[in-house]
Amino acid sequence: MSEESIPRRIDRARWSPEETAIDAALQAVEELGADPRLTDAVTKLDEARGHVADFVDGVEPEPLPRKVTPEQIELLLRQATTEEHVFWGKELVVSYRLPCGFTVTGRGACVDPANFDAAIGRKVAFDDARDQLWQLEGYRLQNALYAAGQL
Repeated sequence: MSEESIPRRIDRARWSPEETAIDAALQAVEELGADPRLTDAVTKLDEARGHVADFVDGVEPEPLPRKVTPEQIELLLRQATTEEHVFWGKELVVSYRLPCGFTVTGRGACVDPANFDAAIGRKVAFDDARDQLWQLEGYRLQNALYAAGQL
């Protein structure tokens, strides 16, 4: 992460001790390389730096949304890259790779291969993936509300 990606308080001489400590922790984590296990720690540290900067600057954080909307979920799935495969001539599995790289898999199947219709399978797989993503986005929002003290 470069300093250019941090939109505020670039002047390190004006940083609070908390911002300096968070920055040092971020740099230490980054020196370990791009290990995926560190992603969450880096994200949380970067968010903490922003919260500290906002607090020091007297900026009130904007409230988070209070619900996940159907439009959000459908937009995420429409922005996804998809791959699909038919198994046994009667089951369609669609993998949706979301913009962030996370994948959700939906499936649609019928009993008799003679009744298989790929268009219907795609619709059922989309609905299946949408339901899964709705749960995941709900968890993400509730966790963010909790972390921000807005619950």
